[in-house]
Amino acid sequence: MVMQLDRLGWPFPEIVTSIPNSFFRFLGQGYQPNQLLVQHMATLCNIEVFKGLKCGFDGGFHWKPSNHIADKRVLIVDDGSASQKTVFRFVNKVREGFPKAVFALRFLC
Repeated sequence: MVMQLDRLGWPFPEIVTSIPNSFFRFLGQGYQPNQLLVQHMATLCNIEVFKGLKCGFDGGFHWKPSNHIADKRVLIVDDGSASQKTVFRFVNKVREGFPKAVFALRFLC
């Protein structure tokens, strides 16, 4: 994935994040595959993982108290389990934090 970012010529992200699963989905799976992808990506790229948004019981995304994405390039990684509508809602919520740029990378199986 890191090689693909370089090949696409995308600016390298400064922060990487994933679309958080709801609590009920987490209980059903027992883990969050997209979080595993993000952790490995952050390690390979030596960048920070952003966990500033959470999925509420209402299905919406809510800010946690700390927000430090202003003026940074954010990469959103999705494992393909979220709907396209959910991805767009998450991107719009991330944009409220005034990042320099937002990129989304989605894995489809």
